Amino acid sequence: MRAVRNGQAERELYTRLTQKYSTPKPEPHLTELIYCLTKAYYDRTAPLRVSDKETVMFAIGFGLEQVILRGDDDTAPVSQELDGIWLTPDYVMLTGGGMDLKSTRMYPDADGSPKRGFSETWLEQFMGYAYLDTIEAVQYIPDQEIPYSVGIVYLVPAELTAWTLYFSKAELEANWAKLQVRRMVLKAHRRANTVPEPFKWNRDWECKDCRYKMRCDAWAAAQKGVA
Repeated sequence: MRAVRNGQAERELYTRLTQKYSTPKPEPHLTELIYCLTKAYYDRTAPLRVSDKETVMFAIGFGLEQVILRGDDDTAPVSQELDGIWLTPDYVMLTGGGMDLKSTRMYPDADGSPKRGFSETWLEQFMGYAYLDTIEAVQYIPDQEIPYSVGIVYLVPAELTAWTLYFSKAELEANWAKLQVRRMVLKAHRRANTVPEPFKWNRDWECKDCRYKMRCDAWAAAQKGVA
Protein backbone atom coordinates (compact mmCIF):
# COMPACT_ATOMS: atom_id res chain seq x y z
CA MET A 1 0.00 0.00 0.00
CA ARG A 2 1.09 3.57 -0.70
CA ALA A 3 -0.36 6.54 1.23
CA VAL A 4 -0.18 10.06 -0.17
CA ARG A 5 -1.60 12.99 1.74
CA ASN A 6 -4.31 14.70 -0.32
CA GLY A 7 -4.16 18.45 0.26
CA GLN A 8 -6.95 19.18 -2.22
CA ALA A 9 -9.36 16.86 -0.38
CA GLU A 10 -8.38 18.43 2.96
CA ARG A 11 -9.17 21.92 1.71
CA GLU A 12 -12.51 20.72 0.37
CA LEU A 13 -13.41 19.27 3.78
CA TYR A 14 -12.29 22.41 5.62
CA THR A 15 -14.35 24.51 3.23
CA ARG A 16 -17.42 22.37 3.88
CA LEU A 17 -16.94 22.69 7.64
CA THR A 18 -16.53 26.46 7.40
CA GLN A 19 -19.65 26.85 5.26
CA LYS A 20 -21.72 24.61 7.52
CA TYR A 21 -20.79 26.11 10.88
CA SER A 22 -20.16 29.78 10.12
CA THR A 23 -23.70 31.13 10.63
CA PRO A 24 -23.36 34.56 12.33
CA LYS A 25 -25.05 35.04 15.69
CA PRO A 26 -27.22 38.06 16.53
CA GLU A 27 -25.26 41.03 17.90
CA PRO A 28 -24.13 41.44 20.60
CA HIS A 29 -24.13 37.82 21.71
CA LEU A 30 -23.33 36.57 25.18
CA THR A 31 -20.53 34.38 23.86
CA GLU A 32 -18.64 37.33 22.37
CA LEU A 33 -19.07 39.55 25.44
CA ILE A 34 -17.36 37.09 27.78
CA TYR A 35 -14.25 36.95 25.61
CA CYS A 36 -11.92 39.60 24.14
CA LEU A 37 -13.87 42.63 22.94
CA THR A 38 -11.13 43.57 20.49
CA LYS A 39 -11.55 40.18 18.81
CA ALA A 40 -15.34 40.54 18.91
CA TYR A 41 -15.03 43.89 17.11
CA TYR A 42 -12.71 42.51 14.42
CA ASP A 43 -14.90 39.42 13.94
CA ARG A 44 -17.82 41.73 13.12
CA THR A 45 -16.03 44.39 11.08
CA ALA A 46 -12.77 43.08 9.56
CA PRO A 47 -12.57 39.33 10.09
CA LEU A 48 -9.57 37.22 9.23
CA ARG A 49 -9.96 33.64 8.04
CA VAL A 50 -10.67 31.22 10.87
CA SER A 51 -7.75 28.84 11.33
CA ASP A 52 -8.10 25.17 10.43
CA LYS A 53 -7.65 24.23 14.09
CA GLU A 54 -10.45 26.58 15.19
CA THR A 55 -12.68 25.21 12.44
CA VAL A 56 -12.21 21.61 13.57
CA MET A 57 -12.69 22.41 17.27
CA PHE A 58 -15.87 24.33 16.52
CA ALA A 59 -17.15 21.51 14.32
CA ILE A 60 -16.50 18.97 17.09
CA GLY A 61 -18.49 21.02 19.58
CA PHE A 62 -21.31 21.69 17.14
CA GLY A 63 -21.41 18.06 16.02
CA LEU A 64 -21.62 16.80 19.59
CA GLU A 65 -24.53 19.16 20.26
CA GLN A 66 -26.35 17.74 17.25
CA VAL A 67 -25.75 14.13 18.34
CA ILE A 68 -26.35 14.49 22.08
CA LEU A 69 -28.88 17.30 22.43
CA ARG A 70 -30.96 17.17 19.25
CA GLY A 71 -33.50 14.54 18.31
CA ASP A 72 -34.41 13.84 14.70
CA ASP A 73 -37.34 16.25 14.88
CA ASP A 74 -35.76 18.90 17.11
CA THR A 75 -35.20 22.37 15.76
CA ALA A 76 -32.06 24.42 16.33
CA PRO A 77 -31.90 26.40 19.60
CA VAL A 78 -33.60 29.79 19.46
CA SER A 79 -31.72 32.98 20.35
CA GLN A 80 -33.40 35.24 22.89
CA GLU A 81 -32.71 38.91 23.64
CA LEU A 82 -32.54 40.25 27.19
CA ASP A 83 -31.44 43.79 28.09
CA GLY A 84 -29.73 44.21 24.73
CA ILE A 85 -27.80 40.91 24.91
CA TRP A 86 -28.61 37.86 22.80
CA LEU A 87 -28.41 34.40 24.37
CA THR A 88 -28.70 30.99 22.71
CA PRO A 89 -29.11 28.24 25.32
CA ASP A 90 -28.03 24.81 24.03
CA TYR A 91 -30.86 22.75 25.44
CA VAL A 92 -33.93 22.71 27.69
CA MET A 93 -33.97 19.58 29.86
CA LEU A 94 -36.99 17.30 29.97
CA THR A 95 -37.24 18.03 33.70
CA GLY A 96 -37.12 21.79 33.03
CA GLY A 97 -34.26 24.26 33.21
CA GLY A 98 -31.45 24.93 30.78
CA MET A 99 -28.37 22.89 29.97
CA ASP A 100 -25.14 23.72 28.18
CA LEU A 101 -22.77 21.25 26.55
CA LYS A 102 -19.00 21.69 26.57
CA SER A 103 -16.31 19.62 24.91
CA THR A 104 -12.74 19.83 26.12
CA ARG A 105 -9.31 18.29 25.65
CA MET A 106 -8.80 18.73 29.39
CA TYR A 107 -8.74 15.52 31.44
CA PRO A 108 -11.33 14.91 34.15
CA ASP A 109 -10.44 14.70 37.81
CA ALA A 110 -11.12 11.51 39.77
CA ASP A 111 -14.72 12.58 40.44
CA GLY A 112 -15.37 13.48 36.80
CA SER A 113 -15.06 17.24 37.26
CA PRO A 114 -12.71 19.28 35.02
CA LYS A 115 -9.08 18.80 36.07
CA ARG A 116 -8.48 22.55 36.33
CA GLY A 117 -11.98 23.33 37.56
CA PHE A 118 -14.86 25.02 35.77
CA SER A 119 -13.30 27.84 33.78
CA GLU A 120 -14.20 31.47 34.43
CA THR A 121 -15.58 31.90 30.92
CA TRP A 122 -17.72 28.78 31.23
CA LEU A 123 -19.17 30.04 34.51
CA GLU A 124 -19.89 33.49 33.07
CA GLN A 125 -21.78 31.86 30.20
CA PHE A 126 -23.72 29.51 32.49
CA MET A 127 -24.62 32.41 34.79
CA GLY A 128 -25.92 34.38 31.81
CA TYR A 129 -28.24 31.53 30.85
CA ALA A 130 -29.26 30.94 34.49
CA TYR A 131 -30.11 34.64 34.79
CA LEU A 132 -32.35 34.31 31.74
CA ASP A 133 -34.05 31.36 33.44
CA THR A 134 -34.88 33.49 36.50
CA ILE A 135 -36.42 36.20 34.31
CA GLU A 136 -38.55 33.66 32.44
CA ALA A 137 -39.58 31.70 35.55
CA VAL A 138 -43.29 31.73 36.32
CA GLN A 139 -42.48 31.80 40.02
CA TYR A 140 -39.14 32.74 41.55
CA ILE A 141 -38.46 32.59 45.28
CA PRO A 142 -36.04 35.30 46.44
CA ASP A 143 -32.75 34.07 47.93
CA GLN A 144 -33.14 30.57 46.54
CA GLU A 145 -30.19 29.15 44.58
CA ILE A 146 -30.63 29.01 40.82
CA PRO A 147 -29.53 25.73 39.18
CA TYR A 148 -27.97 25.39 35.76
CA SER A 149 -26.80 22.10 34.29
CA VAL A 150 -23.85 21.32 32.07
CA GLY A 151 -22.73 18.24 30.20
CA ILE A 152 -18.96 17.89 29.66
CA VAL A 153 -17.50 15.69 26.93
CA TYR A 154 -13.84 14.89 27.58
CA LEU A 155 -12.46 14.18 24.12
CA VAL A 156 -9.23 12.36 24.96
CA PRO A 157 -10.48 9.83 27.54
CA ALA A 158 -13.86 9.71 25.72
CA GLU A 159 -15.91 10.35 28.84
CA LEU A 160 -19.10 12.31 29.47
CA THR A 161 -20.19 13.73 32.83
CA ALA A 162 -23.07 15.99 33.79
CA TRP A 163 -23.26 18.56 36.58
CA THR A 164 -25.75 20.95 38.06
CA LEU A 165 -24.24 24.21 39.31
CA TYR A 166 -26.08 26.35 41.84
CA PHE A 167 -25.72 30.14 41.77
CA SER A 168 -26.98 32.77 44.16
CA LYS A 169 -29.08 35.60 42.78
CA ALA A 170 -26.31 38.02 43.81
CA GLU A 171 -23.79 36.08 41.68
CA LEU A 172 -26.09 36.17 38.67
CA GLU A 173 -26.82 39.87 39.01
CA ALA A 174 -23.14 40.77 39.42
CA ASN A 175 -22.25 38.75 36.33
CA TRP A 176 -25.08 40.34 34.34
CA ALA A 177 -23.97 43.83 35.39
CA LYS A 178 -20.44 43.04 34.17
CA LEU A 179 -21.82 41.83 30.85
CA GLN A 180 -23.84 45.03 30.50
CA VAL A 181 -20.68 47.14 30.93
CA ARG A 182 -18.93 45.11 28.24
CA ARG A 183 -21.99 45.36 25.99
CA MET A 184 -21.96 49.15 26.26
CA VAL A 185 -18.21 49.31 25.57
CA LEU A 186 -18.54 47.19 22.44
CA LYS A 187 -21.63 49.08 21.30
CA ALA A 188 -19.87 52.43 21.68
CA HIS A 189 -16.91 51.25 19.61
CA ARG A 190 -19.17 49.81 16.95
CA ARG A 191 -20.99 53.14 16.64
CA ALA A 192 -17.74 55.10 16.49
CA ASN A 193 -16.03 52.59 14.16
CA THR A 194 -13.07 52.41 16.52
CA VAL A 195 -11.30 49.30 17.78
CA PRO A 196 -11.59 48.56 21.52
CA GLU A 197 -8.15 49.06 23.05
CA PRO A 198 -6.10 45.88 22.55
CA PHE A 199 -4.93 43.94 25.61
CA LYS A 200 -7.48 45.75 27.82
CA TRP A 201 -10.71 43.78 27.38
CA ASN A 202 -9.30 40.27 27.35
CA ARG A 203 -7.69 37.57 29.44
CA ASP A 204 -3.99 36.99 28.84
CA TRP A 205 -4.41 33.42 27.63
CA GLU A 206 -6.71 34.53 24.80
CA CYS A 207 -3.81 36.11 22.90
CA LYS A 208 -1.85 32.87 22.48
CA ASP A 209 -3.56 31.54 19.34
CA CYS A 210 -5.57 34.63 18.37
CA ARG A 211 -5.61 35.36 14.65
CA TYR A 212 -5.67 39.12 15.39
CA LYS A 213 -2.53 39.09 17.55
CA MET A 214 -0.41 40.78 14.87
CA ARG A 215 -2.89 43.67 14.64
CA CYS A 216 -2.81 44.18 18.40
CA ASP A 217 0.98 43.96 18.51
CA ALA A 218 1.17 46.58 15.76
CA TRP A 219 -1.15 48.83 17.79
CA ALA A 220 1.02 48.40 20.89
CA ALA A 221 4.18 49.20 18.91
CA ALA A 222 2.54 52.33 17.49
CA GLN A 223 1.58 53.46 20.99
CA LYS A 224 5.18 53.09 22.14
CA GLY A 225 6.30 55.16 19.18
CA VAL A 226 3.89 57.93 20.12
CA ALA A 227 5.09 57.87 23.72
